[in-house]
This record gives sequence, C-alpha cells and structure tokens, in this order.
Amino acid sequence: MSATPPDGRERLRERVDRWRERAQRSLPTLIGVGLILALLFLARAGSESYSGLAELAEREAELEIDLAETRLRVDRLRRRVELLQDDPVVLERLAREELGLVRPGDTVVVLPQTDD
Repeated sequence: MSATPPDGRERLRERVDRWRERAQRSLPTLIGVGLILALLFLARAGSESYSGLAELAEREAELEIDLAETRLRVDRLRRRVELLQDDPVVLERLAREELGLVRPGDTVVVLPQTDD
C-alpha cells in the first residue's frame, strides 16, 4: 500500500489537533500567569488603599487639632463677651482704649504723632 498525501482538510484537521494539544498543555501555565497578575494587581491596589488610608488618618489628626484650637478660641471669646456684659470696669477700659471715648469732665490731651 502506498501512502497518499493528505488532502487540505486532513492537513487542516491535523494542524487544529496540534494546536488544541498545545493549548491544553499551556492552559495551566496561562491560568497560573493570570492568577499571578491578578494577585499583583490586588497587592498594588491594597498598598495604594493603605497609603490613602494613612493620608486620611493624618488629615483627620490635623483636623482634630484645628477643632481643638477653634474650641479654645470660642471659649476665650465667650469669656470676653461675659466680661463685657458683666464687668463695668472692663467695659469702660475698652471704651476708652479701643473707641477713644471719654467721660464728661475728663481732659483730653492729644499728642502729635512722630514719624519714626
């Protein structure tokens, strides 16, 4: 019996069969590479999330300090308001110093300004 050369369909079928065999052999490798890439992506995303979280924690600490300073300022202003409302001596001093008011009968002495 003589061997007859394969026709086009048989050659195509043989090539497809060889390709399938190679693909089946390389499928575990491709899956492994895909898993490694996915893990690398997740690790990078996790580290970025962690650094973002650290930045947010630092910003929160800064805001807490700002809030504490603002609360102190509000408390000081409340005390000043109470002094102004309740203490006539403080009220008179501020009227004289900041507003330039005088009592009737006070003598006002205006000194010339010097150019220093």
